[in-house]
Amino acid sequence: MEQIYTIPVNEAFDLVSEKPECGCPFCVLYKKLQSDEIDIILGASMMEPDIRIKTNELGFCLSHYNIMLSKKRMLGMGLMLESHLAEVKKRLLGQTLLGKKASVAVSSLGELESSCYVCSRIERNLSAMIATAVYLYESDFAFSKKF
Repeated sequence: MEQIYTIPVNEAFDLVSEKPECGCPFCVLYKKLQSDEIDIILGASMMEPDIRIKTNELGFCLSHYNIMLSKKRMLGMGLMLESHLAEVKKRLLGQTLLGKKASVAVSSLGELESSCYVCSRIERNLSAMIATAVYLYESDFAFSKKF
């Protein structure tokens, strides 16, 4: 019996079965998650305080930043960048550790460089989908044949 959480996994495997040129089903899932997250973040989510707090904290990797720019939703990008840069400025100007302001600022920027809101969301959701695929493989004969 199909559950709501199994639908995207089954759809990705069905798509690859029908159109092998689509490649790997997990790559299909990744691309779908990435596209959905970018659309969500540039849509109404940009105005949700809890989302803005996380995007301000984590920022975006260069790859996802460039994808968002290519979408040409400049209002959403402008609002996110304004609040994100304000947060970065606050971190850089407000941090000192035993008078070593520069090293703490560099450390803070280093942490920011290795984080991305979109990557973290994709990683979490893709992990769940991989676990679902394993579950389906073990419990659903039709899926294991598809796999």
